[in-house]
Amino acid sequence: GDCPRAGPMSVQSIRPMLQDFSEKWPSLFDKAVDNMRNVFRLADKDCDDTKSNLTGGIVCCVADPSVNECPLVYVSQSFEDMTLYSRGFAIGRNCRFLQPSVPGVNKIINGEEVDRMRKFCESGGGANGDEAIVCLLLNERRTGERFWNLLHMQFVSVDSKAYILGVQSMLKAPMPALLRAVDGGKQLVSAEEAQFTNFVDDLGELMSKLRPLLTSQGLLDMPCAIDIATRSLVSFLKERCTDYVGDHWVPCVGLGEASAFQKDMLWKNAFTQ
Repeated sequence: GDCPRAGPMSVQSIRPMLQDFSEKWPSLFDKAVDNMRNVFRLADKDCDDTKSNLTGGIVCCVADPSVNECPLVYVSQSFEDMTLYSRGFAIGRNCRFLQPSVPGVNKIINGEEVDRMRKFCESGGGANGDEAIVCLLLNERRTGERFWNLLHMQFVSVDSKAYILGVQSMLKAPMPALLRAVDGGKQLVSAEEAQFTNFVDDLGELMSKLRPLLTSQGLLDMPCAIDIATRSLVSFLKERCTDYVGDHWVPCVGLGEASAFQKDMLWKNAFTQ
């Protein structure tokens, strides 16, 4: 969906806000590092690379909840590498540019999490709400390629100003053909539409049931929550889609791609006979 920079604000008007944070990242990380070290089981090198914003650091971003649209004011190099969105694009925008580009898919699978993230950002943390939350999301890279994201968000204050630190963990669970098929607005062939609708509805129900467990576990031990989420998604995919043969991931190309291939072969045969 549309994701302008900080609502009606221009690039020039948000520049002071971004400059205000540019020197704060090391201080913010120092404030959060003890909790992150425990929750994410980070080694010293992970912490050093993340603080220095080197490739190999954890995937993270920072948003300013005091500004309309809660825009990003910092993204790590690893964030750019994972999402393929550059810092120049991401800074000043709400992070919803990572949500699926097909509204129906986003609403069914991510709808309740999007609402929960919005309320969290508006709460300000502390006495007004939770200090941290964990969210299970279906996200998209800039190329349209989808991935499963377990997002940890927490309030961190620097110089008496509250920011939101988000850490993205990409799950090692495959993306089924039924979700890849609509990538970039591509239309499903009619024979797959009912199957797709039922699949997405059931996947949304699974994720809804799974999220409370991931939240309670992820606030204490994110690697454990990542393992639970990955195993749950893989178990669902084995049961509900044809991309698995036993324990082996063997994705099918889909009826639309198969039909296109057959037409290409007919044209090829017509010109080679």
